[in-house]
Amino acid sequence: MCMGTSLDCANVLSRQEEAKRGNLWEFHEMKGSNGKLFPGGATNGDKQFPALEGKDVTGRTKTIKNSDFLKHPLNIVFVSQKRLLTHYNILSWKRPMFKLFPMIPQYEVIIPTNIGYYLFDPLMWYRIKKDYNSEDLQKIIQMKIFTSVLEKDIKLECENSYTNYVYVVNKFGKIVWKACGSAESPELIGLKEFIDQYCKEYNYKL
Repeated sequence: MCMGTSLDCANVLSRQEEAKRGNLWEFHEMKGSNGKLFPGGATNGDKQFPALEGKDVTGRTKTIKNSDFLKHPLNIVFVSQKRLLTHYNILSWKRPMFKLFPMIPQYEVIIPTNIGYYLFDPLMWYRIKKDYNSEDLQKIIQMKIFTSVLEKDIKLECENSYTNYVYVVNKFGKIVWKACGSAESPELIGLKEFIDQYCKEYNYKL
């Protein structure tokens, strides 16, 4: 029984409710939202994309930091857990955006949330190597499992590990557009229009 203030009691109850949801709450949330937690769209640009460090497909240490974004007016970063479904979701964004804007760099970050995901390494990397060219593979980072994963999730607002996230990051490292899940036609059209308008407004040439 909570004997503190009403706010303390509310916090205790909130944590208890969180514990009751278990590991499947994310799955049920995705079912309830038909696979979309929010529609793709522009942000207010106040969120900074965090610096990330992990391993590339060859096992070498790889980083994504703000200085990488300075070379281009816009960059696209895909973030996901180690799930085949999110791999195919990312391809639904990656392929059409590459056709429309081949000059925009595309990065991919994989954040495994528990040790079990490492068991799927051979299958996942086989699938990724089959679907990606060598240049794409060089831009994939798998983060270390025990390296501030929760902190990165909070900064990137990755609230549900059953879906993937898409971030358009400007040259200053600010997130200016975001989406989740698989790409839908209105979202792809909206993203193209956003990029065209953004470059026109800031006099950028892609």
